[in-house]
Amino acid sequence: MDRFTLYKPEIEAIGNFFTNEQNLSVVRVLGKEIFWVDSASLQQIAKQYQENIRIAVDPNSTQAAKDQALDQLLERTKLVVDDFRDLLLKVEEEKDSCAVPTSTALSDTEKEHLKRACAIEKVSNEVRGTAFQGLTKLFTPGAISLATG
Repeated sequence: MDRFTLYKPEIEAIGNFFTNEQNLSVVRVLGKEIFWVDSASLQQIAKQYQENIRIAVDPNSTQAAKDQALDQLLERTKLVVDDFRDLLLKVEEEKDSCAVPTSTALSDTEKEHLKRACAIEKVSNEVRGTAFQGLTKLFTPGAISLATG
């Protein structure tokens, strides 16, 4: 429980991020285009987070159920942070290079969302390009004859 208390903000933020409807485009890009995990799977992971948090803090949960929920929360968080850390840092770095309309019709939140979407697109394009270059090194040149005889 002490470890959970230490990481609770990160755990809740991850769960909330993946279940927030406004982040669906981000989830799709990160999941499908970069990790080859569909957004539905990422949302299921987030629901698992939320359910485990509910069990962990529910006074009616048994100690064994609380312990299992806490263990799953901590293990999942380590995996998610390991997988996404570098990409999320790159997205944050790229946001400054993205221009957004200066229109007063857009709120600061909407402008921030546009900057984030732009940064995600830049980072995902870079990652896809790097991945494709790596894959092309694995191809063996050759020819196939379709002549019938």
